[in-house]
Amino acid sequence: MDSCGTNEDGNDCLVYRKQTLFLRSLEAINAKFKRTNDVKAMVQTIEAAVRYYNGNNDAMMMTLNDVFLGTPTLGPSSMWDAHKYGEDTGYEDGGFDNYSVDNSNQVRHFWAALANSTFRTNFLEENAQYGIYSIVLVVLYTQGAAAHEIQPFFDSDPETIGSYKDFYLSAIGNEIGMRISIGVIQPNDLANIINVAISPNPIFIYSYSIKLGY
Repeated sequence: MDSCGTNEDGNDCLVYRKQTLFLRSLEAINAKFKRTNDVKAMVQTIEAAVRYYNGNNDAMMMTLNDVFLGTPTLGPSSMWDAHKYGEDTGYEDGGFDNYSVDNSNQVRHFWAALANSTFRTNFLEENAQYGIYSIVLVVLYTQGAAAHEIQPFFDSDPETIGSYKDFYLSAIGNEIGMRISIGVIQPNDLANIINVAISPNPIFIYSYSIKLGY
């Protein structure tokens, strides 16, 4: 492979190569695991994004939102945008624990709640003057991600009727996103936490918090 050099064009070359390798890694992950073990596809996609973005967490989360929801929206309008403007990203429910499998795109259900509860990284810093109230705002606002799944239980339309499995997944995604927002969970730890929270060994809501010390 030719050297990219050290000038401005060389830097652009390095960025392009790095991006190309990242996109190829996503293609390889999806080709191997998508629709067979969707949890593993999600976890390995996150790991690849962590390596590629190297600390640029907002950009990383926007890319992951685009991959899993079909829209890059970051923050509390993520779920709305996923419903209104997102695309079916083709994931299913392979690799999820028994409490989460309902023959639909559970990656989308889970990630929509997580994304909706994940504020941009400098949110608390920008609202530091409000002290504890800024954290309370995050906690209260993000509960809507899980509550969103309650309404369909009362809907008679078979196309929109909810399931307790969707609510369960949304509650876990909501909790993880909220903890990212208040700085308890770092995005670099996200793949490991998700793997513990929703992989095949049944783990009830919040028990991953105890296991990982969060």
